[in-house]
Amino acid sequence: METQMKKHILVIFFDQLRYDGIGANGNPYIITPALDSIAAESQRFTRCMTPSPVCVPARLSMMSGQYPARTGNSNNNPELGYKGKGFYSSITEAGYDSCNVGKMHYVWDKLGNLGFKKRHVQEPCAKDEYYEFIRNSPYKDVFDFDGQRSEMYYVPQVSQLPQEYHPTNWVGERSLDFLEGCDPEEDNIFMFTSIFHPHPPFSPPSPWNKIYRDYEGIEPVRPKNPDPLTFEKILYDRFRMDRLGISEIDLKRLRNFYYACISFADYQVSRIIAKLKEKGMYDDTLIVVTSDHGDMLGDYRVVGKRTMFNGACRIPMLIRVPGMEPSVRHDPCSLVDLAPTLLS
Repeated sequence: METQMKKHILVIFFDQLRYDGIGANGNPYIITPALDSIAAESQRFTRCMTPSPVCVPARLSMMSGQYPARTGNSNNNPELGYKGKGFYSSITEAGYDSCNVGKMHYVWDKLGNLGFKKRHVQEPCAKDEYYEFIRNSPYKDVFDFDGQRSEMYYVPQVSQLPQEYHPTNWVGERSLDFLEGCDPEEDNIFMFTSIFHPHPPFSPPSPWNKIYRDYEGIEPVRPKNPDPLTFEKILYDRFRMDRLGISEIDLKRLRNFYYACISFADYQVSRIIAKLKEKGMYDDTLIVVTSDHGDMLGDYRVVGKRTMFNGACRIPMLIRVPGMEPSVRHDPCSLVDLAPTLLS
């Protein structure tokens, strides 16, 4: 009897990665060779919009395949109306050896399994597996291992941890551990790797912080009418540059560190892809690359999210399907499309 070929699913999920944070999406300045290589083999969607430019409702919409108006969650709060299990459970119940690594940010159950057989949790500001890793390391006295927040939230900063102990690297290592331990000949594999960066604080490890020192890059969107009050009703003004005291040189450095966080995450992606190839899994793996929302990064003189302007709401969507010719797709899509697409 002929053995049925095993099929695998890998979701690589970023937090706050805007559409032009990948070189393949038209940014000639950013260094993302691993993501660019995936894009070259993928259906690359140019008009993917988040269902919500806020972490929790966007992620819940992805999990449920429903918009925030149906899930009951429109902000980073634990109250919600959706009571379903979500599509992670459905894939696990279909017989996949499933594993999540990193931040999922379902605030009503930060440390739960969320339908995966295994979880390696790295939730910012939580006493999770990564927290225990740091507490048992030579850097146990480092308190702000996700970067300094509060008044430093949008101040670019070098991580207090070296590369080997940085949370982005930890997510990469745990992803490699799972792939190393799985048996692709016996099991269908579903891995969801969720990387906290480039969410602020923008705190890449040294020497990655230096990679864009000479960066000029894509200029922020400057409205013809410079008065921010013109856009007051559709821009979230808590993070207006003038309100935070962010000068043009500060903004340049902020964008440099944002890009450095992405490039360090891209390095982790390169390691994961190399492991898939080493295990003989790559040719049988469907790969999705996307994000919950973007960041304004100085567009309209604001930083942050919480607005439906392109910088915050337009996100990357790459879907590499084994055997399918790559293409550029201009039809609109959203995170709510992932559940029915992957389940089908």
